[in-house]
Amino acid sequence: MSSAQRATLLPQFSEEAIRDCAQRVLDSISAEIPGYSAVTDPGLLQEFANVSVYNARLCFTVLSEDRAPTGDELRYLEATARRRMLQGLPLETVLQTYRLALRAHWQYLTERLPDVELGSLAIRVFEYADHVSTAAAQAYVQERERLSQSRQEAIRMLLTRVLLGELDQQTLIREGELLGYDFSRANTALLLAVNRGPRLPKPQVDQVLADAQREFAHSVPHVLTALLPTGLLIVVPGDSTDEIELMVQHALPHHLMAPYVSISVGTPRVGAAGLVASYDEARRAMALGAIASPNQRVQRYQEVRFFDLFKDDRTIGVFVTEVLGPLLNLKDDRSTKLLDTLTAYFSADLSRKRAAHLLGVHLNTLAYRIRLIEKLLGGSLASAEFIFRIHLALKLMPLTRGLSAPGITG
Repeated sequence: MSSAQRATLLPQFSEEAIRDCAQRVLDSISAEIPGYSAVTDPGLLQEFANVSVYNARLCFTVLSEDRAPTGDELRYLEATARRRMLQGLPLETVLQTYRLALRAHWQYLTERLPDVELGSLAIRVFEYADHVSTAAAQAYVQERERLSQSRQEAIRMLLTRVLLGELDQQTLIREGELLGYDFSRANTALLLAVNRGPRLPKPQVDQVLADAQREFAHSVPHVLTALLPTGLLIVVPGDSTDEIELMVQHALPHHLMAPYVSISVGTPRVGAAGLVASYDEARRAMALGAIASPNQRVQRYQEVRFFDLFKDDRTIGVFVTEVLGPLLNLKDDRSTKLLDTLTAYFSADLSRKRAAHLLGVHLNTLAYRIRLIEKLLGGSLASAEFIFRIHLALKLMPLTRGLSAPGITG
Protein backbone atom coordinates (compact mmCIF):
# COMPACT_ATOMS: atom_id res chain seq x y z
CA MET A 1 0.00 0.00 0.00
CA SER A 2 1.47 3.36 -1.03
CA SER A 3 1.99 6.29 1.31
CA ALA A 4 -0.69 8.28 -0.51
CA GLN A 5 -3.20 5.45 -0.20
CA ARG A 6 -2.47 5.03 3.51
CA ALA A 7 -2.90 8.74 4.16
CA THR A 8 -6.38 8.72 2.68
CA LEU A 9 -7.45 6.21 5.33
CA LEU A 10 -7.22 8.89 8.03
CA PRO A 11 -9.51 11.86 7.48
CA GLN A 12 -9.08 15.29 8.99
CA PHE A 13 -10.72 15.14 12.44
CA SER A 14 -13.02 17.88 13.62
CA GLU A 15 -12.19 20.05 16.61
CA GLU A 16 -15.02 18.37 18.48
CA ALA A 17 -13.51 14.94 17.86
CA ILE A 18 -10.08 16.16 18.97
CA ARG A 19 -11.48 17.55 22.23
CA ASP A 20 -13.48 14.38 22.81
CA CYS A 21 -10.30 12.28 22.53
CA ALA A 22 -8.36 14.73 24.71
CA GLN A 23 -10.99 14.40 27.43
CA ARG A 24 -10.63 10.63 27.34
CA VAL A 25 -6.90 11.09 27.94
CA LEU A 26 -7.56 13.36 30.92
CA ASP A 27 -10.06 10.92 32.40
CA SER A 28 -7.55 8.08 32.05
CA ILE A 29 -4.74 10.09 33.62
CA SER A 30 -6.94 11.17 36.53
CA ALA A 31 -8.03 7.60 37.18
CA GLU A 32 -4.64 5.91 36.91
CA ILE A 33 -2.00 8.36 38.12
CA PRO A 34 -2.11 9.19 41.86
CA GLY A 35 -2.11 12.89 42.55
CA TYR A 36 -3.65 14.11 39.32
CA SER A 37 -7.20 13.63 40.58
CA ALA A 38 -6.35 15.70 43.65
CA VAL A 39 -5.37 18.78 41.63
CA THR A 40 -7.87 21.59 42.21
CA ASP A 41 -5.97 24.64 40.95
CA PRO A 42 -8.04 26.02 38.02
CA GLY A 43 -4.99 27.29 36.16
CA LEU A 44 -3.19 23.95 36.37
CA LEU A 45 -6.31 22.03 35.38
CA GLN A 46 -6.70 24.28 32.32
CA GLU A 47 -3.06 23.70 31.43
CA PHE A 48 -3.55 19.91 31.60
CA ALA A 49 -6.55 20.27 29.31
CA ASN A 50 -4.67 22.47 26.84
CA VAL A 51 -1.77 20.00 26.63
CA SER A 52 -4.12 17.07 26.09
CA VAL A 53 -5.94 18.88 23.29
CA TYR A 54 -2.66 19.95 21.66
CA ASN A 55 -1.27 16.42 21.80
CA ALA A 56 -4.43 14.88 20.30
CA ARG A 57 -4.60 17.50 17.54
CA LEU A 58 -0.91 17.03 16.67
CA CYS A 59 -1.26 13.26 16.68
CA PHE A 60 -4.25 13.24 14.33
CA THR A 61 -2.69 15.88 12.08
CA VAL A 62 0.61 14.08 11.50
CA LEU A 63 -1.17 10.73 11.07
CA SER A 64 -3.54 12.13 8.46
CA GLU A 65 -0.61 13.76 6.64
CA ASP A 66 1.59 10.66 7.06
CA ARG A 67 4.62 12.47 8.46
CA ALA A 68 6.63 12.96 11.63
CA PRO A 69 6.03 15.95 13.90
CA THR A 70 8.38 18.88 13.25
CA GLY A 71 10.69 20.46 15.79
CA ASP A 72 8.46 23.53 15.96
CA GLU A 73 5.41 21.36 16.64
CA LEU A 74 7.20 19.52 19.46
CA ARG A 75 8.37 22.72 21.15
CA TYR A 76 5.12 23.21 23.08
CA LEU A 77 5.27 19.69 24.50
CA GLU A 78 8.95 20.20 25.41
CA ALA A 79 8.07 23.38 27.28
CA THR A 80 5.33 21.48 29.08
CA ALA A 81 7.81 18.79 30.16
CA ARG A 82 10.11 21.49 31.56
CA ARG A 83 7.23 22.92 33.59
CA ARG A 84 6.40 19.46 34.93
CA MET A 85 9.98 19.18 36.15
CA LEU A 86 9.68 22.56 37.90
CA GLN A 87 6.36 21.44 39.39
CA GLY A 88 8.10 18.46 40.96
CA LEU A 89 6.55 15.66 38.91
CA PRO A 90 8.87 12.66 38.42
CA LEU A 91 10.00 11.91 34.89
CA GLU A 92 8.34 8.49 35.04
CA THR A 93 5.00 10.18 35.77
CA VAL A 94 5.44 12.47 32.77
CA LEU A 95 6.19 9.53 30.53
CA GLN A 96 3.26 7.60 31.98
CA THR A 97 0.90 10.36 30.86
CA TYR A 98 2.20 9.96 27.30
CA ARG A 99 1.68 6.20 27.47
CA LEU A 100 -1.91 6.72 28.61
CA ALA A 101 -2.41 9.28 25.84
CA LEU A 102 -1.08 6.76 23.32
CA ARG A 103 -3.57 4.16 24.53
CA ALA A 104 -6.48 6.61 24.40
CA HIS A 105 -5.52 7.83 20.90
CA TRP A 106 -5.27 4.27 19.62
CA GLN A 107 -8.64 3.28 21.08
CA TYR A 108 -10.30 6.39 19.70
CA LEU A 109 -8.87 5.86 16.21
CA THR A 110 -9.85 2.20 16.01
CA GLU A 111 -13.38 3.04 17.16
CA ARG A 112 -13.80 5.84 14.62
CA LEU A 113 -12.03 4.06 11.76
CA PRO A 114 -13.17 0.42 11.81
CA ASP A 115 -11.99 -0.22 8.26
CA VAL A 116 -8.43 1.08 8.73
CA GLU A 117 -5.52 -1.33 8.17
CA LEU A 118 -4.45 -1.84 11.83
CA GLY A 119 -0.87 -2.92 11.21
CA SER A 120 0.00 0.21 9.27
CA LEU A 121 -1.88 2.44 11.71
CA ALA A 122 -0.15 0.87 14.72
CA ILE A 123 3.30 1.55 13.27
CA ARG A 124 2.45 5.19 12.61
CA VAL A 125 0.84 5.73 16.04
CA PHE A 126 3.83 4.22 17.84
CA GLU A 127 6.23 6.27 15.73
CA TYR A 128 4.38 9.42 16.75
CA ALA A 129 4.38 8.39 20.41
CA ASP A 130 8.13 7.76 20.23
CA HIS A 131 8.74 11.24 18.81
CA VAL A 132 6.73 13.09 21.45
CA SER A 133 7.82 11.03 24.47
CA THR A 134 11.50 11.29 23.48
CA ALA A 135 11.23 15.05 23.00
CA ALA A 136 9.48 15.43 26.37
CA ALA A 137 12.01 13.23 28.20
CA GLN A 138 14.99 15.09 26.73
CA ALA A 139 13.48 18.48 27.63
CA TYR A 140 12.73 17.28 31.17
CA VAL A 141 16.28 16.00 31.70
CA GLN A 142 17.82 19.16 30.22
CA GLU A 143 15.76 21.31 32.56
CA ARG A 144 16.76 19.15 35.52
CA GLU A 145 20.43 19.48 34.56
CA ARG A 146 20.08 23.23 34.10
CA LEU A 147 18.52 23.66 37.53
CA SER A 148 21.10 21.38 39.10
CA GLN A 149 23.95 23.37 37.59
CA SER A 150 22.31 26.64 38.57
CA ARG A 151 21.81 25.48 42.15
CA GLN A 152 25.33 24.08 42.33
CA GLU A 153 26.78 27.37 41.15
CA ALA A 154 24.69 29.22 43.75
CA ILE A 155 26.04 26.86 46.44
CA ARG A 156 29.62 27.35 45.25
CA MET A 157 29.28 31.11 45.29
CA LEU A 158 27.67 31.06 48.75
CA LEU A 159 30.37 28.85 50.29
CA THR A 160 33.11 30.87 48.60
CA ARG A 161 31.70 34.09 50.07
CA VAL A 162 31.55 32.44 53.50
CA LEU A 163 35.18 31.34 53.31
CA LEU A 164 36.21 34.84 52.19
CA GLY A 165 34.45 36.28 55.24
CA GLU A 166 31.91 38.24 53.20
CA LEU A 167 28.77 36.95 54.97
CA ASP A 168 27.58 37.49 58.52
CA GLN A 169 25.60 34.82 60.34
CA GLN A 170 22.12 36.19 59.61
CA THR A 171 22.82 36.65 55.91
CA LEU A 172 24.22 33.13 55.74
CA ILE A 173 21.15 31.65 57.41
CA ARG A 174 18.81 33.60 55.13
CA GLU A 175 20.63 32.63 51.92
CA GLY A 176 21.01 29.05 53.14
CA GLU A 177 17.25 28.78 53.59
CA LEU A 178 16.78 29.67 49.91
CA LEU A 179 18.88 26.61 49.10
CA GLY A 180 17.04 24.43 51.60
CA TYR A 181 19.94 24.29 54.06
CA ASP A 182 20.04 25.20 57.75
CA PHE A 183 23.19 27.11 58.68
CA SER A 184 21.94 27.87 62.18
CA ARG A 185 23.04 24.43 63.37
CA ALA A 186 26.47 22.85 63.60
CA ASN A 187 28.18 21.84 60.36
CA THR A 188 31.36 19.97 59.57
CA ALA A 189 33.62 20.73 56.61
CA LEU A 190 35.20 17.89 54.66
CA LEU A 191 37.75 18.31 51.92
CA LEU A 192 38.11 15.63 49.25
CA ALA A 193 41.37 15.98 47.34
CA VAL A 194 43.30 14.01 44.78
CA ASN A 195 46.99 13.35 45.11
CA ARG A 196 48.09 14.21 41.61
CA GLY A 197 51.51 12.71 42.05
CA PRO A 198 53.85 12.92 39.12
CA ARG A 199 51.72 10.90 36.68
CA LEU A 200 48.13 11.99 37.27
CA PRO A 201 47.32 14.91 34.92
CA LYS A 202 45.22 17.79 36.19
CA PRO A 203 42.31 17.11 33.77
CA GLN A 204 42.00 13.66 35.32
CA VAL A 205 42.08 15.18 38.80
CA ASP A 206 39.31 17.59 37.84
CA GLN A 207 37.26 14.72 36.42
CA VAL A 208 37.61 12.66 39.62
CA LEU A 209 36.45 15.62 41.72
CA ALA A 210 33.52 16.33 39.39
CA ASP A 211 32.49 12.66 39.52
CA ALA A 212 32.70 12.71 43.32
CA GLN A 213 30.53 15.83 43.44
CA ARG A 214 27.85 14.17 41.29
CA GLU A 215 27.92 11.05 43.45
CA PHE A 216 27.44 13.08 46.63
CA ALA A 217 24.58 15.03 45.07
CA HIS A 218 22.91 11.76 44.12
CA SER A 219 23.64 9.67 47.25
CA VAL A 220 23.66 12.30 50.01
CA PRO A 221 21.45 15.17 48.81
CA HIS A 222 21.34 16.85 52.24
CA VAL A 223 25.01 17.92 52.03
CA LEU A 224 26.41 20.93 50.19
CA THR A 225 29.37 20.59 47.84
CA ALA A 226 31.56 23.06 46.01
CA LEU A 227 34.59 22.59 43.78
CA LEU A 228 37.39 24.81 45.08
CA PRO A 229 41.08 25.13 44.15
CA THR A 230 41.92 23.04 47.23
CA GLY A 231 39.57 20.20 46.27
CA LEU A 232 35.91 19.29 46.74
CA LEU A 233 34.44 21.00 49.81
CA ILE A 234 31.63 19.01 51.42
CA VAL A 235 29.54 20.62 54.16
CA VAL A 236 27.77 18.04 56.33
CA PRO A 237 25.09 18.97 58.89
CA GLY A 238 25.42 17.64 62.44
CA ASP A 239 27.70 17.81 65.46
CA SER A 240 29.37 14.40 65.23
CA THR A 241 32.02 13.06 62.87
CA ASP A 242 31.61 9.40 63.86
CA GLU A 243 29.56 8.49 60.77
CA ILE A 244 31.44 10.60 58.26
CA GLU A 245 33.78 7.90 56.96
CA LEU A 246 30.85 5.52 56.50
CA MET A 247 28.90 8.23 54.69
CA VAL A 248 31.80 8.92 52.36
CA GLN A 249 32.28 5.25 51.57
CA HIS A 250 28.55 4.91 50.89
CA ALA A 251 28.45 8.00 48.67
CA LEU A 252 31.50 7.23 46.56
CA PRO A 253 31.78 4.20 44.27
CA HIS A 254 34.85 2.01 44.53
CA HIS A 255 36.77 3.66 41.69
CA LEU A 256 36.50 7.03 43.47
CA MET A 257 37.98 5.59 46.66
CA ALA A 258 41.30 4.91 44.95
CA PRO A 259 44.54 5.37 46.92
CA TYR A 260 45.09 8.80 45.39
CA VAL A 261 41.79 10.12 46.85
CA SER A 262 41.94 11.47 50.40
CA ILE A 263 39.34 12.94 52.75
CA SER A 264 40.17 15.41 55.49
CA VAL A 265 37.65 16.35 58.18
CA GLY A 266 37.33 19.46 60.33
CA THR A 267 35.46 19.61 63.62
CA PRO A 268 31.74 20.49 63.93
CA ARG A 269 31.21 24.23 64.21
CA VAL A 270 28.25 26.62 64.36
CA GLY A 271 27.80 29.74 62.26
CA ALA A 272 29.67 31.42 59.44
CA ALA A 273 32.91 31.82 61.39
CA GLY A 274 32.56 28.23 62.57
CA LEU A 275 32.30 26.94 59.02
CA VAL A 276 35.42 28.88 58.05
CA ALA A 277 37.24 27.39 61.05
CA SER A 278 36.08 23.85 60.18
CA TYR A 279 37.27 24.31 56.59
CA ASP A 280 40.67 25.55 57.76
CA GLU A 281 40.90 22.54 60.06
CA ALA A 282 40.13 20.23 57.14
CA ARG A 283 42.92 21.85 55.12
CA ARG A 284 45.33 21.49 58.02
CA ALA A 285 44.27 17.90 58.62
CA MET A 286 45.09 17.12 55.00
CA ALA A 287 48.61 18.51 55.27
CA LEU A 288 49.35 17.29 58.80
CA GLY A 289 47.92 13.85 58.09
CA ALA A 290 50.20 13.55 55.07
CA ILE A 291 53.12 14.04 57.46
CA ALA A 292 51.92 12.09 60.51
CA SER A 293 50.02 9.21 58.83
CA PRO A 294 50.44 9.38 55.04
CA ASN A 295 48.80 6.00 54.40
CA GLN A 296 45.54 6.86 56.16
CA ARG A 297 42.68 7.62 53.77
CA VAL A 298 40.56 9.78 56.11
CA GLN A 299 42.34 12.43 58.15
CA ARG A 300 40.44 13.99 61.07
CA TYR A 301 41.72 17.23 62.50
CA GLN A 302 40.83 16.14 66.01
CA GLU A 303 43.25 13.21 65.58
CA VAL A 304 46.18 15.18 64.13
CA ARG A 305 45.75 18.50 65.92
CA PHE A 306 48.59 17.63 68.31
CA PHE A 307 50.96 17.85 65.35
CA ASP A 308 49.70 21.31 64.42
CA LEU A 309 52.65 23.33 65.61
CA PHE A 310 52.04 26.08 63.06
CA LYS A 311 48.90 28.00 63.97
CA ASP A 312 49.53 30.90 61.62
CA ASP A 313 49.35 30.37 57.87
CA ARG A 314 51.71 33.32 57.47
CA THR A 315 54.37 31.46 59.45
CA ILE A 316 54.01 28.47 57.16
CA GLY A 317 54.01 30.69 54.09
CA VAL A 318 57.27 32.32 55.16
CA PHE A 319 58.87 28.92 55.70
CA VAL A 320 57.63 27.44 52.41
CA THR A 321 58.67 30.52 50.45
CA GLU A 322 62.06 30.58 52.14
CA VAL A 323 62.71 26.94 51.23
CA LEU A 324 60.98 26.59 47.84
CA GLY A 325 60.74 30.20 46.65
CA PRO A 326 63.20 29.86 43.74
CA LEU A 327 61.08 27.01 42.34
CA LEU A 328 57.75 28.70 42.98
CA ASN A 329 58.89 31.84 41.16
CA LEU A 330 59.79 30.09 37.92
CA LYS A 331 57.75 31.01 34.85
CA ASP A 332 55.67 28.80 32.53
CA ASP A 333 55.38 25.18 33.62
CA ARG A 334 58.93 24.78 34.92
CA SER A 335 57.82 25.30 38.51
CA THR A 336 55.27 22.47 38.29
CA LYS A 337 57.76 20.14 36.60
CA LEU A 338 60.44 20.66 39.23
CA LEU A 339 57.99 20.41 42.15
CA ASP A 340 56.56 17.23 40.67
CA THR A 341 60.10 15.93 40.27
CA LEU A 342 60.73 16.46 43.98
CA THR A 343 57.43 14.80 44.85
CA ALA A 344 58.30 11.77 42.73
CA TYR A 345 61.83 11.63 44.15
CA PHE A 346 60.52 11.51 47.73
CA SER A 347 57.71 9.10 46.79
CA ALA A 348 60.38 6.77 45.34
CA ASP A 349 62.36 6.88 48.60
CA LEU A 350 65.15 8.81 46.85
CA SER A 351 65.55 6.15 44.16
CA ARG A 352 66.35 7.93 40.92
CA LYS A 353 65.43 4.93 38.80
CA ARG A 354 61.96 4.61 40.40
CA ALA A 355 61.43 8.39 40.34
CA ALA A 356 62.23 8.52 36.62
CA HIS A 357 59.74 5.70 36.04
CA LEU A 358 57.05 7.54 38.02
CA LEU A 359 57.66 10.69 36.01
CA GLY A 360 57.90 8.84 32.71
CA VAL A 361 61.24 10.50 31.87
CA HIS A 362 64.74 9.26 31.09
CA LEU A 363 67.26 8.95 33.92
CA ASN A 364 69.37 11.66 32.28
CA THR A 365 66.37 14.02 32.30
CA LEU A 366 65.81 13.33 36.01
CA ALA A 367 69.49 13.90 36.74
CA TYR A 368 69.36 17.25 34.92
CA ARG A 369 66.28 18.32 36.88
CA ILE A 370 67.85 17.34 40.20
CA ARG A 371 71.01 19.32 39.39
CA LEU A 372 68.83 22.31 38.48
CA ILE A 373 66.81 21.98 41.72
CA GLU A 374 69.99 21.79 43.80
CA LYS A 375 71.39 24.85 42.02
CA LEU A 376 68.21 26.90 42.47
CA LEU A 377 67.68 25.92 46.11
CA GLY A 378 71.36 26.07 47.06
CA GLY A 379 71.78 22.63 48.57
CA SER A 380 72.39 18.96 47.89
CA LEU A 381 69.78 16.22 47.82
CA ALA A 382 72.45 14.02 49.32
CA SER A 383 72.21 16.06 52.54
CA ALA A 384 69.78 14.72 55.15
CA GLU A 385 69.14 18.19 56.62
CA PHE A 386 68.49 19.71 53.19
CA ILE A 387 66.16 16.83 52.26
CA PHE A 388 64.22 17.26 55.52
CA ARG A 389 63.63 20.97 54.89
CA ILE A 390 62.55 20.42 51.28
CA HIS A 391 60.26 17.50 52.14
CA LEU A 392 58.64 19.37 55.05
CA ALA A 393 58.06 22.46 52.88
CA LEU A 394 56.36 20.31 50.23
CA LYS A 395 54.12 18.71 52.88
CA LEU A 396 53.18 22.09 54.36
CA MET A 397 52.31 23.73 51.04
CA PRO A 398 48.58 22.80 51.29
CA LEU A 399 48.38 24.97 54.42
CA THR A 400 49.53 28.07 52.56
CA ARG A 401 47.19 30.43 50.76
CA GLY A 402 47.81 31.40 47.17
CA LEU A 403 50.47 28.75 46.55
CA SER A 404 50.04 25.75 44.27
CA ALA A 405 51.11 22.55 45.96
CA PRO A 406 51.99 19.28 44.33
CA GLY A 407 49.41 16.70 45.24
CA ILE A 408 46.66 19.32 45.72
CA THR A 409 44.44 20.54 42.94
CA GLY A 410 44.69 24.16 42.03
